[in-house]
Amino acid sequence: MATAVQQSSTTTFSFAKFRAALRGSRLPSLVEHLKADGFTLTPNHARPLSNRVIARRLNPDTGQMFDVTEREYVERIYWQRPGGHHLTQVWTFENDGVVLQVNDAFNGWTRHHGLRHATACAACPSTVWTAADEMALPRCRRCRSRSGWCSMTRRACCTAYKAYKCRCEACRAWKAAKHRRLSTKAIAVDPISSLEVHPGEEKLLSEEPQETRNGVYRFDRTMRDGWETAEWLPEAVQNSMARYEKILEALVDAALADSESSSQSAPAAISSAADTSYLVEATA
Repeated sequence: MATAVQQSSTTTFSFAKFRAALRGSRLPSLVEHLKADGFTLTPNHARPLSNRVIARRLNPDTGQMFDVTEREYVERIYWQRPGGHHLTQVWTFENDGVVLQVNDAFNGWTRHHGLRHATACAACPSTVWTAADEMALPRCRRCRSRSGWCSMTRRACCTAYKAYKCRCEACRAWKAAKHRRLSTKAIAVDPISSLEVHPGEEKLLSEEPQETRNGVYRFDRTMRDGWETAEWLPEAVQNSMARYEKILEALVDAALADSESSSQSAPAAISSAADTSYLVEATA
């Protein structure tokens, strides 16, 4: 993710400065912003998780009973351990034939602000979910994988074997095939020319590839300037996201200006400069 993006021909909006200025502050909810712009959003659950006490458990260290809230109970099952990020509702809506989802939990620390769009995989019936600030790839992760697919971890076998220590039949077969390739000293080929081109990928392959630290080539699929350049999104969504970022930019300017002129904190400056009828906690 780039640390600076071009919002207009005269103003450069720094996402790093945005996070620093609004760290720990309360941000306008993107969900409520989209609702106000006329989009019909449907939550994935009838209500959000609450802090209602639903059980009591024994602390083995202290020998004392403690209360367990509904949120703690569900999040422990989901993360399979205590703690973890808070789970929030996912809202789905459709515009101009494009299905999108938004989650306020990502608001404030990602450029897409928790918005993603869905596309159909060109090789299988799967749905490909991609961050709203990136153009979707034609194929899903499973179809793009060259090392096989691990059904236990739902990841590519190379990732499952190395990172998740999976030793299922598919992962062991990938490891054995890798050793056979190394033992025969296969001739290295150009990673770009050897890519299998599928419909819709010609545009990506025609662009200049970038090499990461691990020597893996990738193509820049992120929007190059403001939201008006996100051509894969409906025009109404582009305009709504552009207006939302202008609201955030105004909050940043107000917070920075106030911190320079007085000792008033950034959260107080934001609450006095913006409509706080709908707010969510920013996550660092």
